[in-house]
Amino acid sequence: MSRNCFVPGCREGYKSKIKINKWQGIIKTTMFKAPKDLLLLEKWVKAIPRADRELRPGIDSVFIRNKLINITCTSVTCIEDITKVLKIVDDFVMCPGTGIDNCPKSDQCCEHINLISLNQVRNPRCTECAKKRKYFMDTQRVFLEQINEKPTTKPVLKNVLRINKRLNIKVTNLQAKVGLLKQQCAEASAKSIEEAIIEMPENQQEAVRACFAAAKKHNVKGNRYTINWIYECLLIRIKSKKVYEHLRSKNILTLPCVDTLQKYIQKMSSQYGFQQATFDILKKKSSTMKPEEKRGTLLLDEMKLSESVSS
Repeated sequence: MSRNCFVPGCREGYKSKIKINKWQGIIKTTMFKAPKDLLLLEKWVKAIPRADRELRPGIDSVFIRNKLINITCTSVTCIEDITKVLKIVDDFVMCPGTGIDNCPKSDQCCEHINLISLNQVRNPRCTECAKKRKYFMDTQRVFLEQINEKPTTKPVLKNVLRINKRLNIKVTNLQAKVGLLKQQCAEASAKSIEEAIIEMPENQQEAVRACFAAAKKHNVKGNRYTINWIYECLLIRIKSKKVYEHLRSKNILTLPCVDTLQKYIQKMSSQYGFQQATFDILKKKSSTMKPEEKRGTLLLDEMKLSESVSS
C-alpha cells in the first residue's frame, strides 16, 4: 500500500511533512485504505477527483478523513429528497483561505468549514488556515515592532559616561607622568647629562650637544656651532640637499642654515697645493725634535670631489 496520501494537495506521508509533524509533536497520523466495496469506492472517486492517478481499492491511502464529502442519500423518490440534498449542499461553507496574498491557503486546508465550533462561526475559515493566518500576523507584528522600535538613549549615555570616565583617568595619569619627567629633567645636573652623552658614539655626541645647546635658547638665530659639527653638516649638505633641508625644516637635527654654511666655506682657503698652516705646524713640531727623529716620509693620496663641489 502506498504511504503517500492520494488526496490532491495533501503532503501527508512525505518526508518533509513527517519532519514537520515531529516538530509539532505529532507522532503518528491516522491512515485509511481505499474501500474494496465498489459502490463506496465510486463515492470515494467522486469525492477525491484526480486525473493523473486512479484510486484503487486496498492500495492507495488517505490520511485526512474530513476531505471526503459524503452525501448520505441512497435514492431520490420525491421532490423532498432533492430538497434535502440541495439543503445539504447549501449548508456547506467553503473555506476562504488565510486572507493573505503571499499565502492564500494552507496545504492542510479542508476546503470546507465545520460550523460546530463557535470559533469558526466568528472566523469563517478552517482550523489549518486560521493557524497559518495567525502565524503570519504574529510574524508581521513582530517585524513592525522591530522597525518602529526607537533606540533608547540610556544605554548609549551609560557607555559614553563610562568611556569619558576612563579617558579622564588616563589623562590624569599621563599628566602626572609628564610632570614627573619634567621634574627629573630639571633636577638632572650638567655632569650627569655629560656622562650619559659620553656613552654614545662620537658622531652622536656632537648631534646631542648641538640639540642641548639649541634648546637653551629661545631664538635659533645667533647659535654657535663647533667645528666638528660644522664639518658634519657640510658633509650632509654635500651628499644630498633634499635630505639636509628635510632634517632642518622638520627640526630632526639642529642644522645651521645654508647661508651660515656658505660663510664657513668662504673662510676656507681654496688655493691649489698645500696650505701654509701645514708647513707652520711641521716647523713648530720639528723644532722640538732631535736630529735623528727629523726623518720621515710624506704620502700624497688622490681625492675625488663631487660635481657640485668641483663646479
